[in-house]
Amino acid sequence: MRPTALRTGDRVLVTHSGDKKSQAVFIRRDPACCGRKAVSYFRFPGFAGQNGADDDGTTPLSDYDVSRKVEVLV
Repeated sequence: MRPTALRTGDRVLVTHSGDKKSQAVFIRRDPACCGRKAVSYFRFPGFAGQNGADDDGTTPLSDYDVSRKVEVLV
């Protein structure tokens, strides 16, 4: 899937290491600028709280990972 096709609030399915899949919500995408790569941010409810009480489960993914590991849920 193309990272630019995602809209804020889209529910997605992300494939991790092999066959493990997790549901997430797309938050935003920071485009490439000044030598930095583009990054998309996803919130994984299942990951919330693993790094302390204020951890909301937000995880950055590169455009490469989004294009190969993310599917939009309808």
